[in-house]
Amino acid sequence: LRILGQNSIFLLMSCIFNRKLFFLNFLLEMFEFRGHLLAGVGEEGIRVYNFEDNRIIQEHVPPDHLRAVCQCIAWKENRESSTLTDEDNLFAVGTSVGSILVLRAKFNDLVATLVSDKTGEDQTCSTNCLRWSSHSGLFSGFDDGKVIQFNVEKRTVVCQWKAHSSPVYSLEILPHQNEYLITASQAIKMWDLKTKQCVRKFAGHSSPVFALKFAFTHQVEDGNLRSYFISAAQDDRLISAWEVNSNAERVVKKPVVTMIVSVNPTCITVSEPFDDNETVYVNILTADGYLKIFDLHINGFINKPSKPRNSICVASESERGKILPILAANFSVDNHAVIFLYGSAVAPGFAKLKLLDLESEVCLIREDPIRSFKLTLAHQSTTDAKAPIIDKKKVKYFHANDDCQLPVKNGNAENKLVSEVTMEERLMQLVGSSTVDVETVEVKPSLKSQTLLLTQGLHSKDDKILKKVLKTKNTETIKATVRKLPVTSLVPLLEYIAQQLRIKPRCTSYLLWLEQLCSFQTTYLCSVGGRKLAFL
Repeated sequence: LRILGQNSIFLLMSCIFNRKLFFLNFLLEMFEFRGHLLAGVGEEGIRVYNFEDNRIIQEHVPPDHLRAVCQCIAWKENRESSTLTDEDNLFAVGTSVGSILVLRAKFNDLVATLVSDKTGEDQTCSTNCLRWSSHSGLFSGFDDGKVIQFNVEKRTVVCQWKAHSSPVYSLEILPHQNEYLITASQAIKMWDLKTKQCVRKFAGHSSPVFALKFAFTHQVEDGNLRSYFISAAQDDRLISAWEVNSNAERVVKKPVVTMIVSVNPTCITVSEPFDDNETVYVNILTADGYLKIFDLHINGFINKPSKPRNSICVASESERGKILPILAANFSVDNHAVIFLYGSAVAPGFAKLKLLDLESEVCLIREDPIRSFKLTLAHQSTTDAKAPIIDKKKVKYFHANDDCQLPVKNGNAENKLVSEVTMEERLMQLVGSSTVDVETVEVKPSLKSQTLLLTQGLHSKDDKILKKVLKTKNTETIKATVRKLPVTSLVPLLEYIAQQLRIKPRCTSYLLWLEQLCSFQTTYLCSVGGRKLAFL
């Protein structure tokens, strides 16, 4: 009973662990856009998609991806330049052990591996978020509340400081006169990158803030610059837009604009500013797979939450009522269209819609990409099979009634002809008998022969073979045979011995077999369900 209890606890812990892995994999799926390129990270590695030709251009699995799971991603972005070269297509990937991988998108090239420890080893806390700066390198937020600034070219740590008492979930850079860094845990803080001092706090969320996105900067009448950024938190259907004003209070408690969705948000992207840098489009993906598009125009404080101008979903053409979730969405470079990825990350579908042509509610009917992917794999598996090349001149044909003899090579490369024999004859040869009659078989205390005959007898339920094998009283032979038996034969053997003991309760050989069976196979017999041992 004690062993059975330990096994039950082990199975329960295994189920809980597997369930945690399932939710972990779901939460770690993260996508990041850069123009027409989209990079996604998860437990299985890194994928880069190209929206120009709708295909996957890179799949990268780190060597230690089972230990260091990819958790977050950030493109090296330069907002001042719209022309991108292959050398600029760098992105950083944070892992669950604290290391950061820097890769080049189109060449599947690992540029650098960054670690915060001076010894070059990974730290225990995971990397939750990353953000590039055009002047200050790469910033990363960790589980222990620290923010670390890296110099990617030199692969060194520039500086690090304790930003929050809880994990840092999101980062954003504000190009506002001097560069400012926004960090978010449950509270949002703004840091001066020159002094590494907190200059402002934003208190508007009660749960972890998973997204920070810069919106735009414009100059007001007094000549000062005002920047705006957007924040979203877990289990919070309100998305907030905050104003960064040099004249503002140290603690900002109220956002200038809020946006509301019916289901919790999972991802946010913001378009390039237009209309004199005072208006942006905002994409918000929700947990039910829908895409909400907001037209964000900030003109003073607005108390009432704004609603989406467009709602987009994708439905399956073959399965009625099935929604194909939208995984990632962004705006085109000219802000005239919205591009998004839907279906499955393994075999996704790509879509592009013009904003001016969109109605308030849009439902696209598309074929499920994963279904087409499975059909393609099935077709390839049947068409790619090749028939073996056979020289017809060397093929020998035999009649069914002929005595077929197959050549078998000897150790000295001399060929002998061995006649095909039946299974029963082979078993008899193992115990040194030249006759096929089972009744004349004299079982010798050979471990190999005992195990084979006992397994064959249990499988065929041959009473004669079983009695011949089980009549031996040699303790060493019985002990060795029981140890070599496959586990699938233990319960049938126990059942047969119990049946014979009811007929002959004082049979010494059966009692010896029962003793060894219970001694050496206790663990397995305790783990077997009670119904299987009901015959006892």
